[in-house]
Formats: sequence, C-alpha cells, structure tokens
Amino acid sequence: MAIDAKQSVKVGATLINLPKFSAVITSHNYESFVEQAIESVRAQTYANFECLIVDDQSTDNSVRTIKKALARMKDDRFRLVALEKNVGQLAAMKIAVSQLTGDFVGFLDADDLWAPDFIRSHVMAHLGREQANSFSCSDLGVISSDGRLLASTWHQLAKPRGIRSDATQSNAVTPLNDIAELVGAPRGASKGASKGAPKGTSE
Repeated sequence: MAIDAKQSVKVGATLINLPKFSAVITSHNYESFVEQAIESVRAQTYANFECLIVDDQSTDNSVRTIKKALARMKDDRFRLVALEKNVGQLAAMKIAVSQLTGDFVGFLDADDLWAPDFIRSHVMAHLGREQANSFSCSDLGVISSDGRLLASTWHQLAKPRGIRSDATQSNAVTPLNDIAELVGAPRGASKGASKGAPKGTSE
C-alpha cells in the first residue's frame, strides 16, 4: 500500500519539491530491538523518505521479525534486503548505499531509535544554510532495554552546538552523493546486491 508521503510544499503560488531522505537500518542478531528501530523511522514527521533494512545474515529470528513488521505496516517506503552471507556492518552499509534513491542518507543501528523529528530537523539544517553541508549530527541519548534514559550528550543549553567528537553514525546525516563517493558505491543501482558484493534477497 502506498503511503501519502508529502513530497512538496506550496509557498504562495510556487510548489517546492522536498528532498527525499534515505534511512538505512543495518541489523545482525537484533531480533529484540529491530522492530522498534523500524517503528521509529515510520513515526517520522518528515514523510518523504525510503527505509532500507539490511539484515547481515542474522542467526536469530531477525529476518522473520522484520518481515512480520513490514507485512503489518503495509508501507512501501520500507524494504528488506536479507544477505546470504555475513559481511559486517560497513560492507552492509555499502550494499545499502548502492540501492538508495534519496538526496540525503542517515544510518540507524538496529538497537537504536530516532526521535520523531530527526529527519525533518536534519533536512531543514542542510537546507537552511547558504552553503552546502556534507555532514550534520545531533545529540544522542543512551536508553535501557525498558526505555529508561541512562545518559545523554545534551546538557540543557550548557554547551555550544556543532560537530562533537562523540557523535556516532546513528545520529548523523550526509548527502547521499557524498557518502556514495566516499565508500565507492554506485548510486541508485537496481535491487539486489551490488556487483562484486555478497548476494542477498530483496523484498
């Protein structure tokens, strides 16, 4: 089922097309958490996105859990690629990049969550500057399995905003062309594993 993902906004008489965002969730044996990660992407206030979930040959029930979640959601913005061989997280990310079609990309670990305004905030940060940015990041929090906040990097107006040395991939966004060039992955390849990469099934 197609979800009404708002792809443009009207300003006066002008229709402005919003950039498409690509979210990548990489998972290996995160059966207990991956569905929550998927739901956090689905709950985004910025609707013009695609989400590619790459399972790196999990040995638990992760693939089954992901398939059940996608079947329940019936949202064609989400797609699963189940690799037939374990390649490690970075290689799984590279496979994902070769299949993305968005303008910006963000990577989410399967045991992490995004706040509902994550995508919108980052896209607006990139669009709200006179010069193009190649990278944006945000604060992050550490939560327990039962949802308790254990630690965080935001300190109630106590620190200047900017690139932090403790920023991780799960709270960073970059233009897709930049990351594709960095990892040497072709952009917008057809579904399935990229040339020379381990095979996987795409759904």
